[in-house]
Amino acid sequence: MNIPVLVYITLFTECIVAMWVVYRWRYSTKPQRLISFLIIFTAISAIADIIMAFYNINNLWLGNISNLVEYAIILYVCYLWKSKKISKIILISGITGYSILWIISKFTFEPIFMPDSYTSVIAKIIEIIVSALILFDVLQDTDIKLKNDVRLWFSSGVIIYSSGTLFLFGLFNMMLDTSPELIRTLWPINWILSIVYILLLARGVWCRTAR
Repeated sequence: MNIPVLVYITLFTECIVAMWVVYRWRYSTKPQRLISFLIIFTAISAIADIIMAFYNINNLWLGNISNLVEYAIILYVCYLWKSKKISKIILISGITGYSILWIISKFTFEPIFMPDSYTSVIAKIIEIIVSALILFDVLQDTDIKLKNDVRLWFSSGVIIYSSGTLFLFGLFNMMLDTSPELIRTLWPINWILSIVYILLLARGVWCRTAR
């Protein structure tokens, strides 16, 4: 199987950043450590994904699980940054409710070895909304310089990546049935966004703030 060069560039970037956040671990706050875990998990998943693709093994199940883990971590990081009780309850409810929906979907309309076109769209929409609210909090907070605010880099990365890949996940099933060539044409967008996403998360880990 021929794997595009951009895939290796993406994997190399994720692995280098993952090793860097491991080094930064002891200097990181709790939210930064969760972000670091997300980066490490993403790198490991990418390695496993490429190995399975190389040997023509169905790797869609890994994408299903990765999207769930990513969603849960993103919302929990936002949970840590929220001070109001009602906001915390909503975020925890969002994690719990989506997890239940995800489990149900794997046994009904969206088996784990099939693309998660429906649940991933829901996850991306929620991630965008929650991250936008965090970004709004950042703009209202004048105590920390923007460039030193973990929340700015994290929420920006999530919004850019989730928005950019939303239509890819949403239309994956349709493209798979009607035009596999279109998938090959559009999918590099996902790899480019992945690089931007990981670098923005890493920039957040680099911040030295109390957040």
